[in-house]
Amino acid sequence: MRLREVFFRQLGTADTFDIIAKEQMIFGAEAWSEALVLAELNRHDRYYLGAFTDPICQELIGYAGLRLGTDTDLMTVGVVEQYRGFGVGKALLRALLHDLDFIWLEAGGHWFIEPGHIPAELSGPVHLSQREVDDSLPEAAATPTTPAEQNREDSQTSTDFTGHIADSSPVVVTSSCDSGIEPSRRRVQRIILEVRQSNHSAQNLYRQLGFKEVSRIKRYYRQPLEDAVVMIRQNPHQGL
Repeated sequence: MRLREVFFRQLGTADTFDIIAKEQMIFGAEAWSEALVLAELNRHDRYYLGAFTDPICQELIGYAGLRLGTDTDLMTVGVVEQYRGFGVGKALLRALLHDLDFIWLEAGGHWFIEPGHIPAELSGPVHLSQREVDDSLPEAAATPTTPAEQNREDSQTSTDFTGHIADSSPVVVTSSCDSGIEPSRRRVQRIILEVRQSNHSAQNLYRQLGFKEVSRIKRYYRQPLEDAVVMIRQNPHQGL
């Protein structure tokens, strides 16, 4: 099988059951429960993007997500096993970084998406370059702060950050023309992730995308027990 192109769109509540099914396929025993997925779908500080094989059947083959903040956590990237090795995970990460240019925090504390730029409908195709094939998409994780954000480990053949999803209107869609007043904007300043210290292929992928190692966390992962490498990308709005 060869995969030459993928299509992207923002995921929402209509994708709940498809996501739950893919969680089982991608993460196995570490998959999130239906209740957890549903809870995360209603979080308004999440942004999730799905990858699809074509605009007709719209088969979801992977997804990636962010927990929005001035310090944003790169939460999850998962790719269905049969579609690994084509660069889908890297393409998802590039798309997320691109979309950050159109997401900002308003003075009132709400995250806004600039209309017309985030793919509510399928966009693409994005052509996959054989020079960018990710031979494996290993795990990483945002620092868990609640049970809903507990880190999990995927196998060494897929990427895992601890994913969260936005609902069908995850952040309020607005623009300066809605009120006639340009909002006071605060943008994402950096993106943070954690990855197993033994997962060199993942670390190499993140370095290609501008992430740098800044520290390590002892005994961060549990199954099996292992230290985490903390990586940060500063100024995510700069091009790759």
